[in-house]
This record gives sequence, structure tokens and C-alpha cells, in this order.
Amino acid sequence: FRYNAPLVERIVWWLPFLILSFFSTIKLSHYLSLSKKIYPLSLLLFLVNTYILMIISGGQIAGIGLAYSMLPLSSYYFIRLTDELKDNKKRILSKSLVAGLILSLQLMLDMRIFYIGILLIFFYSLVSILTGGNFAYKKIAKVVVYTFLIPLLITFAIHSYWIIPLLI
Repeated sequence: FRYNAPLVERIVWWLPFLILSFFSTIKLSHYLSLSKKIYPLSLLLFLVNTYILMIISGGQIAGIGLAYSMLPLSSYYFIRLTDELKDNKKRILSKSLVAGLILSLQLMLDMRIFYIGILLIFFYSLVSILTGGNFAYKKIAKVVVYTFLIPLLITFAIHSYWIIPLLI
């Protein structure tokens, strides 16, 4: 058995990056009701922009690349969660838990992409609240709890082994 480093790198890092990028971008595009003709264009714009080309050509596929490929997936879960909160759908808590786990995985891979995801979620929630027309404090509190508080508490709990010593 001979160790082949380029082959292992392709299997361990590149294949998950491409599969996750493809799956998450198509899932977000489908949820946003984009035309099926736009799917390849959205995937092309996501995978072949100057930022990700610079990152992956610099050999940072392991952390930043995988976190970047998860950004549409986390955006999909949080956008869906925010929309379902407006419609008072059921099983919101389980969807909030899944969103927190995805956010936690994204933080594990790269903190900068995590910050971008949090800002994206914040601005989408803010626009959703402002354009909803109903400024009931109960609905705003529900969005804050299920969209921010629960996922961030899960993320903090999972990463508390390094966050707490860093704060102390």
C-alpha cells in the first residue's frame, strides 16, 4: 500500500467541498424559487468567484473552503426558519436546533465565515420583521429566540471548551 497524498487530499477535502457546494447552492436556489435555468448560473457564481478561487488556490480548502460551502446551507435553514416563524408552523424548535448545529459546524471550520453567516441571518431577519407589517413584540421576541438565541446557545454549548477559557 502506497500513500498518495494528492489522492487523499482530493477525497478528504475537495470532494466534500464540491458536493456540499453543489447541494447547498441548489437547495437555497430552489427555496428562493429561482428558475431551474438559474441553478447552473448560481452554482457557477458561487464556485467561480475571485474570493473562493483565491482561497482554494492558496491551499485553504480544509477550513475556509468547507465553511464557505456550508454558507448557503446555513442560510437556507435560517431563512426557512424565519419564514416558518411568520407562518406559525409547527416543529420550529427542532428546526432551530438543526440550524444551531449547522452554525456550530461552520464556526468549527472558520470563524470569519461564521460571522458573515450571522450578519446575513441578522439582516434577513431584520428585513423580514420590517416588511412583515406586524410589529407585535410577541412575534419579534419569537424571531429573536428561535432564530438567534437557541442556535447561538447551542453553538456556545458545543464550543464552550475553548470559548470559556478564552473569555477568562
